[in-house]
Amino acid sequence: MSQTIQSSVTFDRTSGKYVAMADGKVVTKTKSMNRAKRLLKAHLAGLKEVARDEVASGLSFSVADRFAFTEALAQMVAKGQSPSAIVTGEGGIGKTYTICKVLAANGFVNSLEPEAVHVAPTKQYVMIKGYSTPYALYRTLFENQDRVIIFDDCDSILKDATAINLLKAALDSYAKRVVCWQSEVKGSDLPTSFEFKGGVIFISNHTLTSLDQAVRTRALCVDLSMNADQKLERMAQLVADKDFQPDMSAKVKADALQLIKENLPKVRNLSLRTLIQVSKIRHAHGADSNWARLALYVMNQ
Repeated sequence: MSQTIQSSVTFDRTSGKYVAMADGKVVTKTKSMNRAKRLLKAHLAGLKEVARDEVASGLSFSVADRFAFTEALAQMVAKGQSPSAIVTGEGGIGKTYTICKVLAANGFVNSLEPEAVHVAPTKQYVMIKGYSTPYALYRTLFENQDRVIIFDDCDSILKDATAINLLKAALDSYAKRVVCWQSEVKGSDLPTSFEFKGGVIFISNHTLTSLDQAVRTRALCVDLSMNADQKLERMAQLVADKDFQPDMSAKVKADALQLIKENLPKVRNLSLRTLIQVSKIRHAHGADSNWARLALYVMNQ
Protein backbone atom coordinates (compact mmCIF):
# COMPACT_ATOMS: atom_id res chain seq x y z
CA MET A 1 0.00 0.00 0.00
CA SER A 2 1.31 3.44 -0.93
CA GLN A 3 2.30 5.67 1.95
CA THR A 4 1.18 8.79 0.03
CA ILE A 5 -2.59 9.06 -0.34
CA GLN A 6 -3.95 11.82 -2.59
CA SER A 7 -7.09 13.32 -1.05
CA SER A 8 -9.34 16.34 -1.46
CA VAL A 9 -12.68 17.90 -0.56
CA THR A 10 -14.40 19.82 -3.37
CA PHE A 11 -17.84 21.36 -3.88
CA ASP A 12 -20.01 19.86 -6.64
CA ARG A 13 -22.35 22.59 -7.91
CA THR A 14 -24.59 20.10 -9.72
CA SER A 15 -25.53 18.13 -6.60
CA GLY A 16 -24.90 20.94 -4.11
CA LYS A 17 -22.71 18.62 -2.04
CA TYR A 18 -19.13 18.48 -0.85
CA VAL A 19 -17.26 15.51 -2.28
CA ALA A 20 -14.42 13.92 -0.32
CA MET A 21 -11.97 11.91 -2.44
CA ALA A 22 -9.08 9.60 -1.57
CA ASP A 23 -6.87 7.98 -4.21
CA GLY A 24 -9.36 9.01 -6.89
CA LYS A 25 -12.27 7.30 -5.13
CA VAL A 26 -15.30 8.94 -3.51
CA VAL A 27 -15.25 8.60 0.28
CA THR A 28 -18.45 10.56 0.89
CA LYS A 29 -20.81 13.17 -0.53
CA THR A 30 -22.51 15.49 1.94
CA LYS A 31 -23.98 18.99 2.19
CA SER A 32 -21.72 19.72 5.16
CA MET A 33 -18.11 20.63 4.42
CA ASN A 34 -17.09 19.87 8.02
CA ARG A 35 -18.69 16.44 7.83
CA ALA A 36 -16.92 15.72 4.54
CA LYS A 37 -13.57 16.67 6.07
CA ARG A 38 -14.25 14.65 9.22
CA LEU A 39 -15.20 11.49 7.33
CA LEU A 40 -12.23 11.87 5.01
CA LYS A 41 -9.90 12.25 7.98
CA ALA A 42 -11.30 9.08 9.60
CA HIS A 43 -10.96 7.19 6.31
CA LEU A 44 -7.35 8.27 5.83
CA ALA A 45 -6.50 7.44 9.45
CA GLY A 46 -7.52 3.83 8.91
CA LEU A 47 -5.56 3.51 5.65
CA LYS A 48 -2.46 5.16 7.06
CA GLU A 49 -2.48 2.84 10.06
CA VAL A 50 -2.42 -0.18 7.80
CA ALA A 51 0.31 1.40 5.68
CA ARG A 52 2.48 2.15 8.73
CA ASP A 53 2.12 -1.38 10.01
CA GLU A 54 3.02 -2.88 6.64
CA VAL A 55 6.02 -0.61 6.15
CA ALA A 56 7.28 -1.20 9.69
CA SER A 57 7.01 -4.96 9.39
CA GLY A 58 8.07 -5.24 5.77
CA LEU A 59 4.91 -7.30 5.20
CA SER A 60 1.85 -6.76 3.05
CA PHE A 61 -1.40 -8.68 3.37
CA SER A 62 -4.32 -8.76 0.97
CA VAL A 63 -7.97 -8.30 1.87
CA ALA A 64 -8.46 -12.06 1.54
CA ASP A 65 -5.51 -12.62 3.90
CA ARG A 66 -6.91 -10.31 6.56
CA PHE A 67 -10.40 -11.80 6.46
CA ALA A 68 -8.85 -15.26 6.68
CA PHE A 69 -6.92 -14.05 9.73
CA THR A 70 -10.19 -12.74 11.21
CA GLU A 71 -11.80 -16.14 10.77
CA ALA A 72 -8.78 -17.88 12.31
CA LEU A 73 -8.75 -15.61 15.39
CA ALA A 74 -12.52 -15.94 15.90
CA GLN A 75 -12.13 -19.71 15.75
CA MET A 76 -9.38 -19.61 18.38
CA VAL A 77 -11.74 -17.75 20.73
CA ALA A 78 -14.55 -20.21 19.91
CA LYS A 79 -12.31 -23.15 20.78
CA GLY A 80 -11.01 -21.55 23.97
CA GLN A 81 -7.49 -21.24 22.57
CA SER A 82 -7.51 -17.48 23.18
CA PRO A 83 -9.63 -15.46 25.63
CA SER A 84 -10.25 -12.62 23.19
CA ALA A 85 -9.87 -11.05 19.78
CA ILE A 86 -10.22 -7.50 18.47
CA VAL A 87 -11.40 -6.77 14.92
CA THR A 88 -11.26 -3.15 13.76
CA GLY A 89 -12.14 -1.32 10.56
CA GLU A 90 -14.85 1.04 9.34
CA GLY A 91 -18.48 0.00 9.44
CA GLY A 92 -20.18 -1.98 6.74
CA ILE A 93 -17.29 -4.18 5.60
CA GLY A 94 -18.53 -7.50 6.99
CA LYS A 95 -16.78 -7.80 10.35
CA THR A 96 -19.85 -9.01 12.24
CA TYR A 97 -20.98 -11.27 9.39
CA THR A 98 -17.58 -12.97 9.28
CA ILE A 99 -17.36 -13.59 13.01
CA CYS A 100 -20.92 -14.90 13.37
CA LYS A 101 -20.34 -17.20 10.40
CA VAL A 102 -17.25 -18.66 12.08
CA LEU A 103 -19.07 -19.18 15.37
CA ALA A 104 -21.98 -20.91 13.60
CA ALA A 105 -19.51 -23.18 11.78
CA ASN A 106 -18.12 -24.16 15.17
CA GLY A 107 -21.54 -25.14 16.51
CA PHE A 108 -22.37 -21.90 18.36
CA VAL A 109 -25.86 -20.39 18.48
CA ASN A 110 -27.03 -16.93 19.49
CA SER A 111 -28.27 -17.10 23.09
CA LEU A 112 -31.46 -15.30 22.01
CA GLU A 113 -32.42 -17.94 19.46
CA PRO A 114 -35.15 -20.43 20.55
CA GLU A 115 -32.85 -23.43 20.01
CA ALA A 116 -30.37 -21.99 22.54
CA VAL A 117 -32.39 -23.58 25.38
CA HIS A 118 -31.16 -26.95 24.13
CA VAL A 119 -27.53 -25.87 23.81
CA ALA A 120 -24.95 -25.64 26.61
CA PRO A 121 -23.80 -22.08 27.49
CA THR A 122 -20.29 -23.03 26.33
CA LYS A 123 -21.73 -23.31 22.80
CA GLN A 124 -23.62 -20.02 22.88
CA TYR A 125 -22.66 -16.47 22.05
CA VAL A 126 -24.28 -13.19 23.05
CA MET A 127 -24.20 -9.96 21.05
CA ILE A 128 -23.85 -6.67 22.95
CA LYS A 129 -24.34 -3.44 20.98
CA GLY A 130 -24.29 0.23 21.91
CA TYR A 131 -23.52 1.93 25.20
CA SER A 132 -22.63 0.13 28.42
CA THR A 133 -21.68 1.37 31.88
CA PRO A 134 -18.88 -0.40 33.79
CA TYR A 135 -21.35 -2.06 36.17
CA ALA A 136 -23.51 -3.19 33.26
CA LEU A 137 -20.34 -4.69 31.79
CA TYR A 138 -19.68 -6.51 35.09
CA ARG A 139 -23.21 -7.94 34.94
CA THR A 140 -22.76 -8.94 31.30
CA LEU A 141 -19.55 -10.78 32.10
CA PHE A 142 -21.14 -12.51 35.11
CA GLU A 143 -24.35 -13.58 33.34
CA ASN A 144 -22.38 -14.86 30.34
CA GLN A 145 -19.31 -16.20 32.13
CA ASP A 146 -19.28 -19.41 30.06
CA ARG A 147 -20.31 -17.90 26.72
CA VAL A 148 -18.53 -16.03 23.95
CA ILE A 149 -19.47 -12.36 24.22
CA ILE A 150 -19.34 -10.17 21.10
CA PHE A 151 -19.12 -6.44 21.80
CA ASP A 152 -20.21 -4.94 18.49
CA ASP A 153 -19.63 -1.20 18.14
CA CYS A 154 -19.72 -0.89 21.93
CA ASP A 155 -16.74 1.44 22.18
CA SER A 156 -17.79 3.09 25.45
CA ILE A 157 -16.33 0.17 27.41
CA LEU A 158 -13.00 0.58 25.62
CA LYS A 159 -12.78 4.22 26.72
CA ASP A 160 -13.73 3.91 30.40
CA ALA A 161 -10.93 3.22 32.92
CA THR A 162 -13.12 1.09 35.22
CA ALA A 163 -14.48 -0.97 32.33
CA ILE A 164 -10.96 -1.51 31.04
CA ASN A 165 -9.84 -2.86 34.42
CA LEU A 166 -12.74 -5.34 34.36
CA LEU A 167 -11.75 -6.44 30.87
CA LYS A 168 -8.11 -6.81 31.86
CA ALA A 169 -9.18 -9.29 34.56
CA ALA A 170 -11.54 -11.18 32.25
CA LEU A 171 -9.04 -11.45 29.40
CA ASP A 172 -5.81 -12.11 31.24
CA SER A 173 -3.54 -14.99 30.37
CA TYR A 174 -3.76 -16.66 33.79
CA ALA A 175 -5.30 -20.13 34.00
CA LYS A 176 -8.00 -18.73 36.29
CA ARG A 177 -9.49 -15.35 35.36
CA VAL A 178 -11.27 -13.75 38.32
CA VAL A 179 -13.29 -10.55 37.82
CA CYS A 180 -14.02 -8.40 40.91
CA TRP A 181 -16.36 -5.51 41.80
CA GLN A 182 -15.44 -4.34 45.28
CA SER A 183 -17.72 -1.31 45.43
CA GLU A 184 -21.09 -1.03 47.17
CA VAL A 185 -24.03 -1.13 44.76
CA LYS A 186 -27.44 -0.65 46.39
CA GLY A 187 -29.75 -3.57 45.77
CA SER A 188 -27.17 -5.51 43.79
CA ASP A 189 -27.81 -9.22 43.29
CA LEU A 190 -24.32 -9.93 41.96
CA PRO A 191 -21.36 -11.44 43.84
CA THR A 192 -18.30 -9.30 44.42
CA SER A 193 -16.19 -11.66 42.32
CA PHE A 194 -16.51 -14.61 39.94
CA GLU A 195 -14.40 -16.68 37.56
CA PHE A 196 -14.85 -15.78 33.88
CA LYS A 197 -14.37 -18.83 31.62
CA GLY A 198 -15.80 -17.45 28.41
CA GLY A 199 -14.35 -15.53 25.50
CA VAL A 200 -14.72 -11.98 24.22
CA ILE A 201 -14.61 -10.61 20.67
CA PHE A 202 -14.53 -6.86 20.15
CA ILE A 203 -15.77 -5.41 16.86
CA SER A 204 -14.92 -1.73 16.55
CA ASN A 205 -15.16 0.93 13.85
CA HIS A 206 -12.22 2.76 15.43
CA THR A 207 -8.60 2.32 14.41
CA LEU A 208 -6.64 -0.30 16.29
CA THR A 209 -4.09 2.18 17.65
CA SER A 210 -6.87 4.28 19.24
CA LEU A 211 -7.84 1.42 21.57
CA ASP A 212 -6.40 0.96 25.06
CA GLN A 213 -3.04 -0.78 24.93
CA ALA A 214 -3.77 -2.92 28.00
CA VAL A 215 -6.75 -4.47 26.22
CA ARG A 216 -4.95 -4.77 22.89
CA THR A 217 -2.03 -6.65 24.39
CA ARG A 218 -4.40 -9.20 25.94
CA ALA A 219 -6.16 -9.90 22.65
CA LEU A 220 -5.38 -11.20 19.18
CA CYS A 221 -5.88 -8.26 16.83
CA VAL A 222 -6.63 -7.77 13.15
CA ASP A 223 -7.41 -4.55 11.27
CA LEU A 224 -9.70 -4.60 8.24
CA SER A 225 -9.38 -0.98 7.06
CA MET A 226 -9.78 -0.85 3.28
CA ASN A 227 -9.76 1.60 0.40
CA ALA A 228 -12.45 1.57 -2.32
CA ASP A 229 -10.69 -0.97 -4.54
CA GLN A 230 -10.18 -3.33 -1.62
CA LYS A 231 -13.86 -3.04 -0.69
CA LEU A 232 -14.80 -4.06 -4.22
CA GLU A 233 -12.39 -6.97 -3.93
CA ARG A 234 -14.11 -8.05 -0.73
CA MET A 235 -17.54 -7.71 -2.35
CA ALA A 236 -16.43 -9.97 -5.20
CA GLN A 237 -15.40 -12.60 -2.63
CA LEU A 238 -18.81 -12.41 -0.96
CA VAL A 239 -20.71 -12.63 -4.25
CA ALA A 240 -18.97 -15.97 -4.78
CA ASP A 241 -19.92 -17.11 -1.26
CA LYS A 242 -23.12 -19.20 -1.35
CA ASP A 243 -23.82 -18.33 2.31
CA PHE A 244 -23.92 -14.60 1.58
CA GLN A 245 -27.57 -13.59 0.98
CA PRO A 246 -28.47 -17.24 0.21
CA ASP A 247 -32.02 -16.32 -0.81
CA MET A 248 -30.68 -14.51 -3.88
CA SER A 249 -29.21 -15.99 -7.06
CA ALA A 250 -25.55 -15.59 -7.98
CA LYS A 251 -26.62 -13.55 -11.03
CA VAL A 252 -28.58 -11.08 -8.90
CA LYS A 253 -25.56 -10.45 -6.68
CA ALA A 254 -23.19 -10.28 -9.65
CA ASP A 255 -25.45 -7.74 -11.39
CA ALA A 256 -25.52 -5.65 -8.24
CA LEU A 257 -21.73 -5.66 -7.93
CA GLN A 258 -21.30 -4.76 -11.60
CA LEU A 259 -23.61 -1.76 -11.22
CA ILE A 260 -21.59 -0.57 -8.21
CA LYS A 261 -18.31 -0.90 -10.14
CA GLU A 262 -19.65 0.99 -13.15
CA ASN A 263 -20.93 3.85 -11.01
CA LEU A 264 -18.32 3.97 -8.26
CA PRO A 265 -17.85 7.80 -8.37
CA LYS A 266 -21.58 8.19 -7.69
CA VAL A 267 -21.61 6.00 -4.58
CA ARG A 268 -21.83 8.21 -1.52
CA ASN A 269 -20.69 5.79 1.20
CA LEU A 270 -19.22 2.60 -0.23
CA SER A 271 -19.50 -0.40 2.07
CA LEU A 272 -20.73 -3.97 2.17
CA ARG A 273 -24.15 -2.53 2.96
CA THR A 274 -24.11 -0.95 -0.49
CA LEU A 275 -23.89 -4.40 -2.07
CA ILE A 276 -26.66 -5.69 0.19
CA GLN A 277 -28.97 -2.77 -0.66
CA VAL A 278 -28.38 -2.96 -4.40
CA SER A 279 -28.79 -6.75 -4.38
CA LYS A 280 -32.14 -6.40 -2.62
CA ILE A 281 -33.33 -3.90 -5.22
CA ARG A 282 -32.17 -6.13 -8.09
CA HIS A 283 -33.81 -9.17 -6.47
CA ALA A 284 -37.11 -7.37 -5.82
CA HIS A 285 -37.43 -6.00 -9.37
CA GLY A 286 -36.38 -9.10 -11.29
CA ALA A 287 -36.00 -8.39 -15.00
CA ASP A 288 -37.49 -4.89 -14.67
CA SER A 289 -34.86 -2.56 -16.14
CA ASN A 290 -35.85 0.22 -13.73
CA TRP A 291 -34.00 -1.52 -10.89
CA ALA A 292 -30.71 0.09 -11.93
CA ARG A 293 -32.14 3.64 -11.82
CA LEU A 294 -33.58 3.02 -8.36
CA ALA A 295 -30.31 1.51 -7.15
CA LEU A 296 -28.31 4.45 -8.50
CA TYR A 297 -30.58 6.86 -6.65
CA VAL A 298 -30.21 4.94 -3.38
CA MET A 299 -26.40 4.71 -3.70
CA ASN A 300 -26.17 8.47 -4.21
CA GLN A 301 -28.08 9.41 -1.08
